[in-house]
Amino acid sequence: MKKTQTLQYQLSLVLLIMMHIAGVIGLHWHITHFYFQYLIGFNLILTNIILFSFHQSFEKKFIISFLLIAFLGFLIELLGVHTGVIFGKYQYEWALGFKIAEVPLLIGLN
Repeated sequence: MKKTQTLQYQLSLVLLIMMHIAGVIGLHWHITHFYFQYLIGFNLILTNIILFSFHQSFEKKFIISFLLIAFLGFLIELLGVHTGVIFGKYQYEWALGFKIAEVPLLIGLN
């Protein structure tokens, strides 16, 4: 691995660890819980951006696979939210943003 790639990897790892530690603390501390809920979607998007920054080739096969997995994940959540099958009865609140049929669009990135 090249020196710049190693540095990028190390910085990304430190950033992800810091983000998740801050998130755990912020979401569990009653004073900051409400504010940190606004960062959940941002965290999910940024984590995916960092992950994709290490991918070498965005060929058609990769893009189709990613979209298919995201779509299937969304469908499973849709089934779960509306029927309680798989995960039991649950619902999504506002923290993950825009929803389609009560399921946040961002859930496909999870």
